[in-house]
Amino acid sequence: MRAEAHLPWSIAVVTARPFRPRAVALYSPTWYAPNVRLHLLGFPHTQTTRAYVTCAYTQKLVKFAKMMVPFDHEVYVYSGEHNEAPCHEHVPIFTDEEQHEWYGDWRSDVCPDVDWDPASPGWTAINERGAAEILKRAGPGAVDDLVLSLAGHSNAPLRERGLLPEFQIVEWGVGYEGIYFPHRCFESHAWQHYVYGRKGITNGCFYDTVIPNFFDPADFQTSGRAAEQSYLLFVGRLVHRKGWQVALDVAERAGIPIRIAGPGVEAVGDGLWVGPEARIQESDSVTYLGVLDQKERARQMAGATAVLVPTLYLEPFGGVAVEAMMCGTPAITTDFGAFPETVPDDLRFRTLQEAVECVDRARGIDRSLPWNYARENFSLEAVGPQYERWFRQLQGLWGKGWDA
Repeated sequence: MRAEAHLPWSIAVVTARPFRPRAVALYSPTWYAPNVRLHLLGFPHTQTTRAYVTCAYTQKLVKFAKMMVPFDHEVYVYSGEHNEAPCHEHVPIFTDEEQHEWYGDWRSDVCPDVDWDPASPGWTAINERGAAEILKRAGPGAVDDLVLSLAGHSNAPLRERGLLPEFQIVEWGVGYEGIYFPHRCFESHAWQHYVYGRKGITNGCFYDTVIPNFFDPADFQTSGRAAEQSYLLFVGRLVHRKGWQVALDVAERAGIPIRIAGPGVEAVGDGLWVGPEARIQESDSVTYLGVLDQKERARQMAGATAVLVPTLYLEPFGGVAVEAMMCGTPAITTDFGAFPETVPDDLRFRTLQEAVECVDRARGIDRSLPWNYARENFSLEAVGPQYERWFRQLQGLWGKGWDA
C-alpha cells in the first residue's frame, strides 16, 4: 500500500486532517452571477427525459437545469417534444415524427451510432429552429444571455452562418474532442490538456475552466449496504475501450462473482451474450443484468463490494465512478484520464495484480467515507456555485473584461 493518497477517504489517510471541499469557498455571494437567461440546446437524437439514461450528455443537461434553477436564472430548454428538465420554459423544436425519420426508434439496450454532422437534418433543426426561438426570448442586445452548447462543432452553424451573431455561445461540459466556440468548461484538467494538445493550443485560455460532472444525491437514496456484498459490478457500454474484458479478468483473479450491466448486447441465448464488441459466456460467476434504470442502477451499486471502471482510453470524467461513491461503494479504476482527479491512489491500478489488491482494500473501507466525499464534491449543491463563478467571469467580457 502506498504511504499516502491524495483523497481524504482513502484507507491510507483516514487519520489525515479533515477534508475541506473546494466548493465551500465558492458559496460567497460575491461569486454569484447576476440573473441571466440560460439557453440550453438539446440533442436531435434524444429527448430531455430520464428515459434516455444511456446518454450521459442528455442526463447532464437535465441535471444542469435542475441545478441552476434555484439560482433564479431564467432557464430555457430547446429540445424535442418531451422534457423533464426543470426550466422557465421548455421549447419543442422538433417532433417525435421527425426524430423517428432521422434516427429510427431509440433503444436503450444498444449503443447508437449518432450522427454529429452539423449539416444533418437533426442538427440543422437544432441550430436553425433553436436560434429562431432564442431570438424571440432574448433581451436587448443579448447582454444577459448565455447560449449553452453541449455539442461543440455540431452547433458551429450558430456562429458560422450568423444565426446568433450577438450572443455569447459557450461549451459548458466538454467531454468530447470537437470543441468549436472560444470559451469552454471541461470535465477534468486531464481532458482539458488532452484536447488542447489535439487542437494545437499551446497557451492557456483564461476564460476556459474545469468543473467536474455533477449528480443529484436524490438519485442514489438506497436501502443501504447489502448484507453480503459478495459481487463486483461493471456498469458501462460493452465496447472494448470501456474495459469490460478487464473487469472479467479482475473478478476471476479475485475469485468474486461479477455482474455486468449496460448497452451493447444484442442477443442473449444459451448463456451467450452477443453484440458488436461483446461475446461473453454467462456462468455461475458472471451475470448480465441488461440496461438498468436509475433506481436499479443505484441498488446494484450499493450492494457491490466495489464497482469496476477499467476504462482503457483517457476518460474525460468517468461518471460511473462517482455514481458508485454516491452509493457509498468504492470505485476501482485504471489510472487514465480524469481518474487521478476523482479516485484515491490506492484504488487505481495499472496491472491485474494491482487491481486485485484494490479489491482487497475496498472490502475494508468505511462506506460513509466515499458517500460523504461524493456529496461534498460532486452534488448539485457543491458544483452549482462553480458554474456561477464561471458565468460571472464570462459576463465580465461584455464590459471591461480582463481589466474589470
